[in-house]
Amino acid sequence: MKIAAIGDPHGNLEKIRSMRLEKVDLVLLTGDLGQTDNLRKLAFEFLGIKQPGMQERSSYAAGFKDAFIQSHRTALKLAGYIAGFCPVYIVRGNADISNYDTREFACAFGIELPYLYNDLLKINGLRLIDNRLAVFRGLRIGGVKYFTDISWAREFELDGIPVIKERALRDTQAVNRVLSRFGKLDILVTHVPPYGVLDRVDSVTVPPSWVGRHAGSGTILEYIQSKQPEYVFCGHIHEAEGYERVGRTQVYNLGTGGCKIIEM
Repeated sequence: MKIAAIGDPHGNLEKIRSMRLEKVDLVLLTGDLGQTDNLRKLAFEFLGIKQPGMQERSSYAAGFKDAFIQSHRTALKLAGYIAGFCPVYIVRGNADISNYDTREFACAFGIELPYLYNDLLKINGLRLIDNRLAVFRGLRIGGVKYFTDISWAREFELDGIPVIKERALRDTQAVNRVLSRFGKLDILVTHVPPYGVLDRVDSVTVPPSWVGRHAGSGTILEYIQSKQPEYVFCGHIHEAEGYERVGRTQVYNLGTGGCKIIEM
């Protein structure tokens, strides 16, 4: 059978349409489905305001809602298009808005917002495999959603900030438990790449002190080294798109909408 793994599409449906998916039996998506450039810009601007009052909330609310709906619609359109060919397994990326975050934003701005994951799960053939094991025609496929790894916090010298360190330790422990439950996999789909493998930051959108640092997960790397799944597909650090081996494991960072078709 043929399996297509697709990297973070960020709403680029035209790129997806250029792929030969008509003879594919399964699609794996590494997260970041919708177009979120405007949404992330507005969210960061708003969060940068110290104790925003009603005036700031009102001035951001309309633009934020428009950007949110754009992200929502492009994610659903893209996922629905792919699911028209075959089953689709998805993990959540950092740019995908969780139901929890949607509630927080709706409350902050006093507006109604649709829930992405409620609507995604209405698409026939689509399955969310966040921190879950899926078996497809005998293949064991594990999914790990975006999380904050303690190795990332240390690499970027952020582990001295209590709230970040606490979250990173909690997330890392949780993913360790997930990977332990998975045991041996044929394929691991993870939004975050393994530490030191296709994870080097090189972008004008980050602080200069971050460039050249590794933004991957030590937890994911340790799992690969120990269990040696046949394939690992990831995204997140788009500029690190490429292929490497870790022992017997073939690791692909699929970047922004990159595609790798394998036969198993």
